[in-house]
Amino acid sequence: MNWRARLPQLGGRILSLSVLLLLIALVRKAWMDLDFGWDSLAYHLPFAGLRAGILSPHEYRLSRFMLERYNGFPILPNRIQAALWRITSRIQAPNLIGLAGLLPLAGIVKGVFRVPLTYSLVALLAIPVVLIQTTSSYVDLFSNSWMAAMLLLIWAAVVEPECFSTRRLLGVFACFAIVLNSKMQLEPVALAALGVFLAIAWFRRERYTQLAWHKPGIVAAAAVLFMIGLANPVKNWIEFGNPIYPLPIVSGRVVAPGEMSAKP
Repeated sequence: MNWRARLPQLGGRILSLSVLLLLIALVRKAWMDLDFGWDSLAYHLPFAGLRAGILSPHEYRLSRFMLERYNGFPILPNRIQAALWRITSRIQAPNLIGLAGLLPLAGIVKGVFRVPLTYSLVALLAIPVVLIQTTSSYVDLFSNSWMAAMLLLIWAAVVEPECFSTRRLLGVFACFAIVLNSKMQLEPVALAALGVFLAIAWFRRERYTQLAWHKPGIVAAAAVLFMIGLANPVKNWIEFGNPIYPLPIVSGRVVAPGEMSAKP
C-alpha cells in the first residue's frame, strides 16, 4: 500500500488522537477548576452539597427564593453531582455532569446513525457553549444532550421504521425519563415529542417489523420508564398541588400555587 492510499487512515488516527487529547484536557479542567458561574455558586453546587449530605440545612440555609427551587425542580442532575462530590470529596467533581450527557449522546449517534465518535464529538465540541459547559457544573448540557438523544431516536423511527428495534423503543422512553427528571423547562418538549412519536408509531405500526408490540414485558418496561419520568411532576402535585411547582399555573387567574415569579 503506497503512502497516498494510507493518508485517509492516517488522518483518521490523527483526528481520533486529537479528540482523545481534547477530552483528557476537558476532564482535567473540570477536575481542577471551580466553576464560578452565578448558577453554579447560587444553586447547582449548594443543591448538590445538600443532597449529598456534605452541607447540612443548618450550615447552609437556603433563601425562600432558592428553597422553592430546591423543593420543586427535578433532581437527577443534582443527585449525580452529589454522588460525584461525595465519592471524590472534590467540590469540582460536579463539573463532570456535562460530559455525562455529551458522551452518551455521541454513543447514540454512533449506534443509530453509524457516525464515528470522533466526527460527532468534533461537531459538538465546535459549538462554543457546548465546549464551555463540558467543564461547568451547569446542568443544561446534560439535560439538552438527553433531549437531543430522544429526538434523534424518534427521527430514526421516522426515517428507518424497518430498523427501529425494541431496544431503540425503550431508549426513547429512557431518554424521556431522564429529561423529565433533569430540567423542568424541557418537560413540555419531551411530552410533545413522545406524543408525536407514539402517534406515528401507531399509524405506521405495520412498518415496525422489529418491534415486539405483542410482548407484555416490553409494554410494561415502557410503562415503568414513563412513570419514572412523571415522578417529579407527580411529587409536586401531591406536595404542592401543582405539577410544575415552583412555576404557577395561570389561566385567567392563578389556579395552582407557585412562587417562581417572586424576587430573591
